[in-house]
Amino acid sequence: MNRPRRIRFFILALTLAAAALACEIPPEIINAVANLPTPTPTDTPVPSEILYVDKLGNDANDCRTAGTACLTIMAALTKAADRAAIHIGPGTYAEINTAGEGALVIRQNVSLYGVATTGEYTTILSGNGTRDAVTVVGDSQVVLENVAIADAGGRGVGLYATGGAGEHVTLRNAAIRNSAAVAVYILDAAVVDFDNVRVNNNPHGAISNHGSLTLRNSRVRNNGSLDQSWGLGGGVIHNSGSLRFSDSTVSGNTSADFNAINNYAGGTMTFERSTVSGQSVGGFSTLYNNLESTMTLSNSTVSGNTGTGITSLGDLTLYYSTIAANGRSGLYANDSAADPMHLQVDNSLIENNGSQDCLYEFGNHIVLNTHGQFLSDGSCTNVNSGVFTRPPEGDRFLGPLADNGGPTQTHALLAGSRAIDTAETPCPAVDQRGTGRPVGGGCDVGAYEYNFALTAATPADTPVPIWTPTPTGTVPFLVTLLENANCRKGPTTFYDLEVVVLKGLQVPATGRTQAADWLQVEAPKSKNRCWISVSLLDISFDPKLVPVAAFPSLPGAPGPLTAKSACDAKLKDFPVDLSWSDPGGETGFRLYRNGELIATLGAGVVSYSDNAPMGTVLNYEVEAFNAVGRSPRATLSVPACA
Repeated sequence: MNRPRRIRFFILALTLAAAALACEIPPEIINAVANLPTPTPTDTPVPSEILYVDKLGNDANDCRTAGTACLTIMAALTKAADRAAIHIGPGTYAEINTAGEGALVIRQNVSLYGVATTGEYTTILSGNGTRDAVTVVGDSQVVLENVAIADAGGRGVGLYATGGAGEHVTLRNAAIRNSAAVAVYILDAAVVDFDNVRVNNNPHGAISNHGSLTLRNSRVRNNGSLDQSWGLGGGVIHNSGSLRFSDSTVSGNTSADFNAINNYAGGTMTFERSTVSGQSVGGFSTLYNNLESTMTLSNSTVSGNTGTGITSLGDLTLYYSTIAANGRSGLYANDSAADPMHLQVDNSLIENNGSQDCLYEFGNHIVLNTHGQFLSDGSCTNVNSGVFTRPPEGDRFLGPLADNGGPTQTHALLAGSRAIDTAETPCPAVDQRGTGRPVGGGCDVGAYEYNFALTAATPADTPVPIWTPTPTGTVPFLVTLLENANCRKGPTTFYDLEVVVLKGLQVPATGRTQAADWLQVEAPKSKNRCWISVSLLDISFDPKLVPVAAFPSLPGAPGPLTAKSACDAKLKDFPVDLSWSDPGGETGFRLYRNGELIATLGAGVVSYSDNAPMGTVLNYEVEAFNAVGRSPRATLSVPACA
């Protein structure tokens, strides 16, 4: 593979090192380091213009309307202004580019939007089995949404970010699959954000990251391991930059001859409210943290992997996390006289792993700090430990890895567990599922907060949000606004605004869409029911537990917008006769010229004669509306009359 392998090498200077060597680190400093803020999705940029690509298009077109769409994405890119948005219809787009480059090469600031769907993505960006599928070059700012990136061939990469100084790639509501070399390859200074992305079924590895990558609400599943001879690293995931998982799952991957998830060369790797489970690694480790590297797990679970759960030579922090049911051991730690390992364990649970929970090999260079309760078979608390024998049944009060609510699987604490109410206070505001902490008399050890009926032992005036799997109606489904939000009359932005609900308010959810991407809530004060996107809500339960609710219908979209005009230079006006089909269900129509409303027409009126200005291109739009909202707009561009 002839690729520049420009990998950053840096050593993270830990401000806590001196304190750790001298004495126990103050809890407030630990919390500031380990309880990291949740990464938020990248904002969608406001486009400078909108272009269209469709399988029925023609590259000789101007791409500026759905009716004059281009056939290929590359043709649209050549016609796009800076920060344009390109809407791509359904189909497989195997772009043809110059020899030696990827199929689709992006060198500019642009957003590409496929067809929104709740099922499999129908807009596919393909490497056609011969080359990289998508390559982003230079300092480009790129958004890719509602697409599948597939079939990178040869030694091709699914998504390749080449590491420009200002390069920023956002991939949202997407999938990357069937890549011949690796699904994701990120170099140097590139910053990449994934939100609701599935990296699945890539036989030669999922991620090789040497820049900055954040995965939010994402899944990395059923991938093979990197071919080490290709210079991309080893295992399913290789990192020497900054790699962060939030509310995400890494599961069911296979790495027969190497550790599955590798943190190397001064890399930083963080897991928050995430699960790493079911990796097949033989006798190797699922998570490997090398010398001069830093790994943090906060409110996270490592479970059911065939080898060792975590091997660490570099600095490792476990914060309210659960390491359970791994085949060999939960944690293996080794040290280096040149680079002493700092092992920080706070209120974490390491149970039911192999023959014993922890194994240490060291020459007095492991600096172990523990805070609160630290639950294991005893092998984890003493760095001079020998072999510890666990009772045959292990911790019988720890449930299996399962869907206990929230976006990721967890190990539930069962009644009688010594982890319940024994963690130190204060604890994180939520557990791995997003359920509020504490519930009951105190915080619980590990990633899961036990949910039981409230008793008199609960401190007075303490808000205790409880997740329940039985939507009986006796306990409301309460959600909290992450920001000021438009609460609408139905579950899309085509519906009219009902009321603005302010950031921080807590409101009950009363219904959901089939896909659970919008929730119906009861608005404050008015008690009217309206709809808010789940992306604007802090939800401490599985939204699919809320019953599906009906909502009013929008009018259909007007049919194709057509125009008849006659340009005469002698005219002082320019008549344009517009017409469209009646979709039904409307109260009326609104007609726009160059973004300005020029007419509001009654139901069933499907034509309009515009006395248009001369000397400028005329961009017309028409939408149907009714009492609750509007339809998508039909568009048409009329050339200027000079």
